[in-house]
Amino acid sequence: MVKPLKVAERLKAAGLDPNTPPGTFQMRPLIYRMFVRQVERLGVKIDFNSRVTDYFEDAEKGTAGVTTQDGKRYDADVVIAADGVGSKSQKLVGGAVRAKSSGRAMWRAAFPIEHMDKDPAVKEHYSMVGPDKDEPIVRTYLAPGAYALTLTRPDTMIWILNHDANDTSSESWDNYISSEEVLKGLDAVPGADKWDPKFKDLVAITPPNTIVNFELLWRDPQLTWASPARRVVQIGDSAHTFLPASGNGATQAIEDAITLASCLQLAGKDNIPDGIEAHTRYRYVHFVSSLESFHLVF
Repeated sequence: MVKPLKVAERLKAAGLDPNTPPGTFQMRPLIYRMFVRQVERLGVKIDFNSRVTDYFEDAEKGTAGVTTQDGKRYDADVVIAADGVGSKSQKLVGGAVRAKSSGRAMWRAAFPIEHMDKDPAVKEHYSMVGPDKDEPIVRTYLAPGAYALTLTRPDTMIWILNHDANDTSSESWDNYISSEEVLKGLDAVPGADKWDPKFKDLVAITPPNTIVNFELLWRDPQLTWASPARRVVQIGDSAHTFLPASGNGATQAIEDAITLASCLQLAGKDNIPDGIEAHTRYRYVHFVSSLESFHLVF
């Protein structure tokens, strides 16, 4: 077992400035809530539970819009399609890119920390760290053809395990499987050294209908990210996807949003198509560079 080290200690050991602010793990709902609160402060009205079913644009009028599941129509100067893989905007922007199997999948689970009370030994093993035992910690496990991570937070216990895709793997967040399947997979790891018993105990106390077996599919980026009149533009996974295990989907979407806002601000309301064109050209080059850094461009 590798001794836990704070980020500052790792930086110092590598000859880097130990005072460099470390990155932190954040729960997606907390990030989402932060964004929602900010747009509310800016006076932006948000309509929830409105599923978009279609996108449209009018080149002559210089407008675009969407229709929702309840039949409502929304018109705007520009529409940002951020509805992820399989975006309804593909009908207007371009066809869907075929998914390719990566051969991998992720068992994922997140549950309230109270469930750790089922096994005091597991609760103690995966406790937070620091002088007051209130600092979240990530623990990493390596195995032949697999790896796992755990994250202990004040209110939530999270674990993931990257493994070979199997018959129950599916690209769906509702694809729940039993802890028995995971435990069987852990026992099947090759070699004499097996998984840490404490990790297996953690899997065993995971509540039912919590573990998702999410298949990791690869998709090439869309060939174009904007509609013909440049009034509808895709961002995030709607335009380009990384494997969900790479930790890049939401990050790239945020970068898209910042770049798009800057380009539209510089272009002005009378030149929205030019702003959209500048954004897509800049981000496409950046995205391909990101793929090259992952050795995914051949």
